[in-house]
Amino acid sequence: MRAQSRLGWILAGGTILASLGCVGYSSYPKVEGGAPSSPNFIHMRPVIAESLKAVIEKYHPQDAGPYAVNLPIGITETGRDEVMKALGAQAMDLTPRTEHLPIYHVGRVWVRGADAKVDIVRPILELGRLPGGQPTYQGVTVWLDGGINNWWVEMIQPWSIGVVEPPELHYVVEHPPEESSRDQAAPAEAGAPPQEPRE
Repeated sequence: MRAQSRLGWILAGGTILASLGCVGYSSYPKVEGGAPSSPNFIHMRPVIAESLKAVIEKYHPQDAGPYAVNLPIGITETGRDEVMKALGAQAMDLTPRTEHLPIYHVGRVWVRGADAKVDIVRPILELGRLPGGQPTYQGVTVWLDGGINNWWVEMIQPWSIGVVEPPELHYVVEHPPEESSRDQAAPAEAGAPPQEPRE
């Protein structure tokens, strides 16, 4: 009876581990015939956030001011908010209004259970800008460990300039603020001029 009980626990544990392995197996961008691909898998958001944080803390001087973040295409607003909140006040969404700032790009994201690595392409601010106004970029691979626990950075591996190119820009869609009915009193009747707001 005890042997059967042990066997049951072993099988149950194997099922749980297999399901966890399935959940923690994904890549971005999509590779044909490879792992599932979506930047919105719940484990990819902390992996992206920790990688960006590590690279920015290492390479972005505190007095360099704000910067923009080019996140993977298709990430949801919830996912973007989670990543940006982890980065702090100087991190800005990438829009046409912020593309003049230094931009940190998220390239490849690779998660395999408790192991992950992320390619971040960072501007080399100390080299200034090229004659065309663009910065010089450098690819950096961040290696992480964690899985079902919190993710932490094990190693940051910089590459030679030109080895990893920045991905295309994925702008955040800016929605104009909706006009509030409180800003303007409704006309008393159709065709009547707007009333002056009350003091």
